[in-house]
Amino acid sequence: VQDPQMHPIKAAEQLSESTLSQPVDLTSQVVVFANERTDERVAMDLVGADSVRSRQRDLARLKIADLTGLGVCQDYYHADSPDLGLLLPNLTKLILDESLFASWAEVCIAVSSLEQLRFLSLRGNRFSLPGAKCSQTAPALLSSLQSLVLNDTQVDTQTLELAAQSTPNLLDVHLASNHFTRLNHALAVWPRLQLIDLCRNQLSDWSELDQALRNLPHLTELRLSQNHLPDLEPCEHDPTLLSSLKTIDYLWIDGNRLTKWSSLVVLLRVATNLTRLRLDQNPVTMENGSAMTLRYLTIAHAHNVVQVNGAQISLKERTEAEKYFLKWIQTTQAQQTSHDELPPVCPFYEDFLRSRYQQLVEVHGAPTPASKETTDSLADQIVDLTIFFQGSDKRKRLPRSVSIGDLRTLCASLFKIPSIQLQLCLQVSKDDPMPTSLDSDSNTLDYYGVTNESTLH
Repeated sequence: VQDPQMHPIKAAEQLSESTLSQPVDLTSQVVVFANERTDERVAMDLVGADSVRSRQRDLARLKIADLTGLGVCQDYYHADSPDLGLLLPNLTKLILDESLFASWAEVCIAVSSLEQLRFLSLRGNRFSLPGAKCSQTAPALLSSLQSLVLNDTQVDTQTLELAAQSTPNLLDVHLASNHFTRLNHALAVWPRLQLIDLCRNQLSDWSELDQALRNLPHLTELRLSQNHLPDLEPCEHDPTLLSSLKTIDYLWIDGNRLTKWSSLVVLLRVATNLTRLRLDQNPVTMENGSAMTLRYLTIAHAHNVVQVNGAQISLKERTEAEKYFLKWIQTTQAQQTSHDELPPVCPFYEDFLRSRYQQLVEVHGAPTPASKETTDSLADQIVDLTIFFQGSDKRKRLPRSVSIGDLRTLCASLFKIPSIQLQLCLQVSKDDPMPTSLDSDSNTLDYYGVTNESTLH
């Protein structure tokens, strides 16, 4: 009621004494509103249980059903049960998560009559090896199904092969959290697959994975998050390895065991259609450095990718990333020259860096060296750093080797504030388009290429 002068009269005042002695469903009653000033009364029929029940009776219109955790199992379907296809002729999405199905055969019996079913989720059911096939007509049982979710079902490759007989037109399959260590050829029986979700399994062999994904010409999205996939060694790279990734547009490899940027280069050389990539939570992206600088390195390596870790790459961000990458290559080469104990860069990756460096120099020009001096004298290891805080500034001479943690403690002492409240950002030079967040206390100033022109905020 929009009029603030209108107020509801208590329901008891609208009911006779005889009515009050019986149970009352107020959702089906008429509530009267009165205006105290004019004594005008307006009757309103509440939309409540009757309306809901009416819609529930009209099951023919139902398109989505979510029965999560309701204990649905094969015992619900027997000879006297009504045909679900007749009750729910337009059902397209059915969620049976955390139910009591124990095999794919039981699922077929339950939903085979739903001719419009496109999406079926069985997450959290506990599948065992099927005791028998569904029927002689199994391949046509779920011919309309396009999306199948089998996450956390303890499904095995034999059950997958049986499921494939019933779902010949499947476009995406979700197999996360099933403890797979290998897949053999279980996925090849779905030739139309466009999306495969294998997150949170125990896959650890790129070659075996590649074999399992062969003969899937329409595959465009592959999710491999939180597995045990190791580095790809470019020096021993087989040109035919990972050829199954040629059609991939969106690749999830976050949360694996990649420790080298060269592994990303190997993947990019094969997945030539890749435009979206998830790479975070790998050792290589969790090394010393801020989240921003590591994102820059990912963007600069994957020059055809338009989205990294779920975030679109703007033109400005790509430009900043490529300029940072030029400085990073320069620093990496200098460290290799001055530190004999560092492991040599693989020739494959060295060739990539050289080629990429020349490409970016033609676009952005050569980077200015961080320091003109090349000797290791004490003066070379000291930097004059200007520190700004809330309108005031202080200039300090600091060793380049000082850690960010010690620098944070120093700033807390200088400006009389708790170190836990400090967020430090470094602007390497006046031309630096975006300050770098110093969020790793174990890094040193030298890691960020600090100069006497640098400022700390």
